[in-house]
Amino acid sequence: MNRQQTAIAKRAQIIALHDEGLSSRVIAQRLAVSRTTVQNTNHGIVHKWRPYNTRYDRRNIFEEARSGHVTVKVWGWIFIHGMGDIVRIEGRFTAAKCLEILENFFIPSLQQRNHPFPPGPIIYVQDRCPIHTAHTVLPVHLETGGG
Repeated sequence: MNRQQTAIAKRAQIIALHDEGLSSRVIAQRLAVSRTTVQNTNHGIVHKWRPYNTRYDRRNIFEEARSGHVTVKVWGWIFIHGMGDIVRIEGRFTAAKCLEILENFFIPSLQQRNHPFPPGPIIYVQDRCPIHTAHTVLPVHLETGGG
């Protein structure tokens, strides 16, 4: 039996043992394979098999029972007179992206509403997330009265 046939046979054994209700740990011990070869996730059973250097190639992963939930990152603000605007965050939320949102979205949005009224500092409340307290973002917070 060549390597591909052996892998297919091992895959069939893993699936059969999963169908019997055995845990990933027991299957890995029985078949003398790594636990990463047999894995359960929140999305149901995931069967993985792979040739060398192809660990998470899409063609090497079979997933079952996905939840269908999708998340979207947004940044928004509120004030005493109601809700401000919300902006969708594309990609990772970094200090640079936070700075971009504050300068290109939050401050113009605030000025468009003719705030602060009466004139004075803006009280900016944030959660002390490292992104919000980064050295590049902090000056904007201090200018707007937050920090």
